[in-house]
Amino acid sequence: MAQDKSHHQTCRFVAAATIVLSALLFPATVRSASMSWNTGDGMWSMPGNWAPNIVPGPDDEVYIGNLPGAKNSTVYLGAPGTGYKYLEISDGMTLDLAGGELVSFDQAHITGENSQLIVRPAAGPNFHDFQGELLLQPHARFHMVDNVDVRLFGTTIANGTISGRGHILVESYEPFGLGGEIHPDANGGITITQGSMERYPVNLDSFLGGGHLNLETPSSSLTINASALVDSFSGWITMAPGASLAMNLEEPWRADNNSQINIGSSNVPAAVSRILGSDVEFDGTVNVRGDQGHLQVTANASVMENAVVMIGEGDRLEFDGETTLLGGRYVVAEDGLITFDGHTVVNAGHIETFSNFSSDGTVQFNGPTTWKGHLEVEGIARQVGNATVGGITNVQANVFDMDGGGNAEWDINHIATINAESIDSTISNTFDGVLNVNGLFGRLNVQLTGVFDKWTMNGELNLSNPLPNVAVRIDGATMRSSGVINADGKVRIAADVEFAGNSETNFDDASTELWMESHTLVEDGAAFVGDGMLRNRSTGDMVLADGASLDAVGLVNEGLLAIGNSPGIASVDRFENTADATWLVEIGGHLEGVEHDVLQVTAGETLLNGTLEINLVDAGDGLFHPEVGDEFTILTSVGDVVGHFQNNPVSLADGQQFSWEVLYHPHDVTVRLLDIAVPEPAPLGIVAVFLFAAGATRTVRFRELKQA
Repeated sequence: MAQDKSHHQTCRFVAAATIVLSALLFPATVRSASMSWNTGDGMWSMPGNWAPNIVPGPDDEVYIGNLPGAKNSTVYLGAPGTGYKYLEISDGMTLDLAGGELVSFDQAHITGENSQLIVRPAAGPNFHDFQGELLLQPHARFHMVDNVDVRLFGTTIANGTISGRGHILVESYEPFGLGGEIHPDANGGITITQGSMERYPVNLDSFLGGGHLNLETPSSSLTINASALVDSFSGWITMAPGASLAMNLEEPWRADNNSQINIGSSNVPAAVSRILGSDVEFDGTVNVRGDQGHLQVTANASVMENAVVMIGEGDRLEFDGETTLLGGRYVVAEDGLITFDGHTVVNAGHIETFSNFSSDGTVQFNGPTTWKGHLEVEGIARQVGNATVGGITNVQANVFDMDGGGNAEWDINHIATINAESIDSTISNTFDGVLNVNGLFGRLNVQLTGVFDKWTMNGELNLSNPLPNVAVRIDGATMRSSGVINADGKVRIAADVEFAGNSETNFDDASTELWMESHTLVEDGAAFVGDGMLRNRSTGDMVLADGASLDAVGLVNEGLLAIGNSPGIASVDRFENTADATWLVEIGGHLEGVEHDVLQVTAGETLLNGTLEINLVDAGDGLFHPEVGDEFTILTSVGDVVGHFQNNPVSLADGQQFSWEVLYHPHDVTVRLLDIAVPEPAPLGIVAVFLFAAGATRTVRFRELKQA
């Protein structure tokens, strides 16, 4: 408080000293008189132009425009200038300082249509070419020329227009108040700086919500240097190509839901309009329009719930600073573009683009992006930069291009659900970047809502779980892996998975387990590296395609296991069939691996339990009918064969019942046909029970899996 009082006293001292200096420069009899301009154009210094016939001095009340003869004319002050006690310019009159300095600690009142005060640089050692208290009424103008310096005292209310090029220093006990407009010229513009006195914030929209920051002149600029705004900005901001608005405040400012920001256009792509300076919150309308209109927001920005961002055809909006989307609606016309180039946090929002094709216009997250909310996209949005899922995230889109060209890397530390027709802007629906799914809650759930029934992971997928529990990392639609999967710890995949023939799956160490909980297909050529374990869960159906090999990786089957899309051969390092598991073997002839299934266990032991099912199939010469006593080797094992199946299987084919015996040897398992019979008719309920016991429902699941 003492410091503010000191500033107050210092300012009054400076102003008083300035007025005394003006009185010395412009000697006059000390008096308090009323002087009125009584003619048209003319010089201030001519006594005959005033009523009474005396040139006004620093202690006079001066009226320009109050007499009938004074209208729509210009008064030229000239050097060295003067002062006043009160100044009123009205009735369309203009006071042009014309190289003179105008100094007062009191009010200059400009009122009436086209009435104006023109301030120009004055010769001499002065620091400010106009000093005074300004009351600018609607339709009146305060115009600055040639980067002139102005200092305003006391109450400043600008309901008219402040225009031109220059610097305004506000040394006031009250906020600078704008109810009209600020209209800078090009190549310099206007700078308003809050002085040290009382540190009152600046009011750019009056208390009634008016106020227009009018930068419609190309390459014009407006700079506000202050502690803060009095309240949120509710007025208009109009910007031409190349215009810039710098809000250098000590606190963030807000363009509220009544505000409008309109960006003009140019045929010159380099003519970019800019908003820079302090943090800003947009909660109103931002409209970039015309031919190649371009707005660049370099300030840190938050887009609020009520914001509406409209991008015209071929126009562009860039957010280059740190940006937070807390809501808002983003409408992008054909060939329009919104880019978030700095670090962006997505909490909420609704995007509408012209089409689902990025070539027709899109919204792009080019910089590092943190996702932790809900985003709706009618059209297309693209993640080009690296992304982090820092909270529960849900994206609902027509197209959500997750790799933005192939290089995006995602760190998914919470549940991320993507509901989209496609996760790629190309027709392949392929992800080519890097997916890191880890943390305590990390999970990627891709739900495809269009014509695609699967998505392709052609990049790098890193799945980790340092905890003893087994965490679900991938869920949703079928994932086809044609890239690299790196697993560490015990990791669950709840989605259907296809390991393509050109894929690679790496197990970090022998304790690493990859748990498959739905339909799994391992194609011939799919590479598995490491000593870990692939586990087909009780809810899972797994097919090892003909020729497939898990190399040094073991296999635990807790669900339904089959080999080949028709009879085939596959190999695993070690094998366990658990108590609730079913292994389905197809026999269509005597040739091993060609006409009937064979599983090769290439290194470790084989642990057998659960159920064995045998299906007789057509391997090319019609449905196979084995003879009693025929034997078929279905498993070979380098390690010991331990345990046995809980059943001797029974097959049904062509109305006949084929009963099998399982023969266990130290390093292989064979099946021998014991009997062929025609089952006696039985009540429907008993038949249903028998079919279920024989594994008919498992067979149906297997056939669906093989046909997928």
